[in-house]
Amino acid sequence: MKKWILSVFAIILVLGIVSFYFNSGFKMRSDFEKSINHMIQEKDKQAISRVTHDRKTYDFLMKLPKGTTCKKSSDAQGSDGKTVYFVTDLDNKNIGLYIKKENRFLSNLFPKWEVVSIRL
Repeated sequence: MKKWILSVFAIILVLGIVSFYFNSGFKMRSDFEKSINHMIQEKDKQAISRVTHDRKTYDFLMKLPKGTTCKKSSDAQGSDGKTVYFVTDLDNKNIGLYIKKENRFLSNLFPKWEVVSIRL
């Protein structure tokens, strides 16, 4: 009986720790950095045009060298309840971006974050 109770407690503890990681600011930053780095690496015109809302930002992202990565990403700067605002550095320029949770199964427990908007 004790082993069963300890096993259930251990499972609940592990799920709690994993859920905490997935809902932390570290996971948010990791997801948007991977997404932006991938867009730049692949020069994905469709993805870049979907998240940029002006020609200046689009041209800036398209002209970046393929090896450029996000640096000095901030913690969350604010939220409206649906999107979260961050600032990151690309090629020594501050870029503002909004991210939101992808709408998928168990997204409240294990969210994956997607970039919604990028602006210079």
